[in-house]
Amino acid sequence: MLGYWTKPNILHRRMKKTAIAASLLLYVLLSSSTVEAHGEEVLRERVGPYEVVVAVLPERPAIGTVHFSITPLDASDGQLVTQVKIWLTAYDEKGEPVYAARAVNLPATPHYYDTNVKFEEAGTWTIELTLEQASLGEATLSFPLEIEPPAIGAGAGGGFVFLGVFAVLIGGAVYLWMSARRATRAREESGSV
Repeated sequence: MLGYWTKPNILHRRMKKTAIAASLLLYVLLSSSTVEAHGEEVLRERVGPYEVVVAVLPERPAIGTVHFSITPLDASDGQLVTQVKIWLTAYDEKGEPVYAARAVNLPATPHYYDTNVKFEEAGTWTIELTLEQASLGEATLSFPLEIEPPAIGAGAGGGFVFLGVFAVLIGGAVYLWMSARRATRAREESGSV
């Protein structure tokens, strides 16, 4: 009787390993879009008492979410300016303000003020940054940013990820089913049922 109960434990361990492998694959596939990075530098310019460095992700901004990282420096000595309030406004090709966001920094990365903007139309957008700090005052900077159409049709990337994960899960289930059948057949042939 003890031999009968040990076989499901082997099957349970295989199922557990397959589930862990599928979970790791899913995590790697889904977390690749949230990699901790601050993007490609698109602008370094002096405005008033500030030198502003702006980086964006993805490298070629397209319809969808674009990540902005802004580093404010003191134009006189190149040192990081702290406790700055930074607002980002995105104007469409008609000059209408469509998106506005506040860029914030984290204690772990005090030199990066980050924000995300979700663009729903391709074209040349005007990005306006307003910086304000108590001792340096306020300054505004504008620059053009080309937003491209998506490289893959909307949802295609997610569809490929879904199909890959689905195939792994189905493959794992078939493997487990076949392994269980082989184990049952082997038990029946050995007469230990």
